[in-house]
Amino acid sequence: MTFWGAQVKAGGFAKVDAVPGTILHLSEACLDTTDAKDVAKIIIESNKVEYAIAVLREGHDRCSMDLFIDPTTAKVKVTGKGTVHLTGYFEVEDEDSEEDDDMKPTKLEKKAAMAAAKAGEDDDDEEDEEEESEEDEEEEEEKGPAPKAAKAASPKASPKAAPAKAAAAA
Repeated sequence: MTFWGAQVKAGGFAKVDAVPGTILHLSEACLDTTDAKDVAKIIIESNKVEYAIAVLREGHDRCSMDLFIDPTTAKVKVTGKGTVHLTGYFEVEDEDSEEDDDMKPTKLEKKAAMAAAKAGEDDDDEEDEEEESEEDEEEEEEKGPAPKAAKAASPKASPKAAPAKAAAAA
């Protein structure tokens, strides 16, 4: 990585002397205010289309960015009033597609993912058993207490039943 910086006056373009095979990472923009009324807009021009990426003014005089710009196809310009200080760094541009590399997990990542999945399955089985047990208990509680088995009719069990039996026996 190599530091890059530019001071761009209103109406001007940032001078970017890029080394072939590098890409510019634009990290920070700061308004160099001499007047409280200074307002500057930072614009990226790419393929004849302009994109406003920041507006700087008093009270909002700096902006952090995370933009990767190919200086061979895009330009950075400033409009408005005041001077803007732009900073960033050059990064070696990988000829291979970084997206392909990012999308393919390494062997270590694959093993870790498989181990996590297996551990997750074991945990899921235990959790499923616990959930079923809890559901069974909840169902029993919702039904209320189990009905008591009818006791054998005896005079001691029910005083009302004893006179009925005595009358029937007589």
